[in-house]
Amino acid sequence: MKHHQSEDELFLVVKGAPRMKFRGREAVVNKRQFVVLPVAPATAPPLTRKSTSC
Repeated sequence: MKHHQSEDELFLVVKGAPRMKFRGREAVVNKRQFVVLPVAPATAPPLTRKSTSC
C-alpha cells in the first residue's frame, strides 16, 4: 500500500469488503464502492493492510 502525505487518497474496492478504521470509527467498504481519505496530519497513524485469502 502506498501512502501520500501531501495528497488525498482514494480507495476503490474491486473485490471483497475491507473494514477501514479512521477517526475513531470503523466502516466496511463494499465491492464497487470507494472512500476518499483527506490529507492526514503528520501525527496520524500509518495505514495498514490486513491480508485476506482470495
